Amino acid sequence: MSEHDPAAGGRAGGGPGADVEPDLDRDAQPCGTPTDALLDVASGEPAPPDLADHAGTCVHCRAVLSRAEELWEPVRQMARQEEPPPPDLVASVMAAVRRLGREPLHLVLPDERGTTRVSAAVIARIAEEAARRAVGVAAVLARDTRAELVGEPEGGAEGGAGAVGVADRLVVVALAVVTDLSRPIPAVADDVRARVARELVGLTGRGGAQVDIYVHDVVVA
Repeated sequence: MSEHDPAAGGRAGGGPGADVEPDLDRDAQPCGTPTDALLDVASGEPAPPDLADHAGTCVHCRAVLSRAEELWEPVRQMARQEEPPPPDLVASVMAAVRRLGREPLHLVLPDERGTTRVSAAVIARIAEEAARRAVGVAAVLARDTRAELVGEPEGGAEGGAGAVGVADRLVVVALAVVTDLSRPIPAVADDVRARVARELVGLTGRGGAQVDIYVHDVVVA
């Protein structure tokens, strides 16, 4: 589901007791990684070996680290040009990086009228429906299969969402599919990625998506 916070307070569409608290200031990501440890790496600290290995396949950690890379890029670009970055730019980037990972179960879309939070479950459903429309996809597997493939704990994002990681405007999605061999597997994967990314950008109106495809099985058409 998604919730909207009107500027005057409260959330539209909910009755008494229906408010859902945003997962602000989380001590850990849904995968169990301490948020502060992840943000230390995002801020430039070397990653411990176990975290580096884990983050390579975890959608939650990858979302935070990938978005941090995007935020730091203007500073690094100036450094490559041997031009010292303005102190206010560095401070702004550091503040933005330290905010990452605090709402890993929602895509947060603020505007002048309020804030809309789109749950990871909704993002997963949109990604799954987009993947099913790709020629060559026979099935998109259930969340528990994807969770097993990407190492997500049982009952992960919102107790039933797909393998979805969110950091600021960036979404990382892992999908497990069955193909029917009517097309080459790389072509099917590229089609799925393009469709999912297009749907998610349409949902958010901005940002981007990283889409991992796991071909779990094939069927003969």
